Amino acid sequence: MSLLLLYVCIALSDFFDGRLARKAGAPSHVWGQIDATADIAFTSLSLATAAWLGRVGPWVPLGVAVLGGRFLLRNLGHQPTLQGRLVEDRAGKAAGVIYYLLVGAVAIELSVAGEGGRWSIARAGDAVFLYTLFLLLRGRKGRPSPSDP
Repeated sequence: MSLLLLYVCIALSDFFDGRLARKAGAPSHVWGQIDATADIAFTSLSLATAAWLGRVGPWVPLGVAVLGGRFLLRNLGHQPTLQGRLVEDRAGKAAGVIYYLLVGAVAIELSVAGEGGRWSIARAGDAVFLYTLFLLLRGRKGRPSPSDP
């Protein structure tokens, strides 16, 4: 149960940190990159642990690391938007959210469900990895979101 509580706390802090920074007028490109790096590290390491425990295949954390690494490298040499936001690809952002939710599903399965959801978690990991492969192979560059000038 501690694992599930920890995940909820991490997810809530990640949800609110950017909103609080924007509300305070303090968002920046550098802090956006640091936040994205922390999210990618958390998700990759959590899913690497899940792979070690046999909950997902080892390709799942690799998918997060490669897709996240591509995102970070693309933003290193890119000029930030006027609001200091990172250049995002909506499909890639969706993959990041799905991976984050997969970590939550693993936490729930380990904390509450026991072995009952193991097959479903593994297949969900496979599905999000296939989506990641699609994103990596399509070769499309990220774009600023429509709300950015």
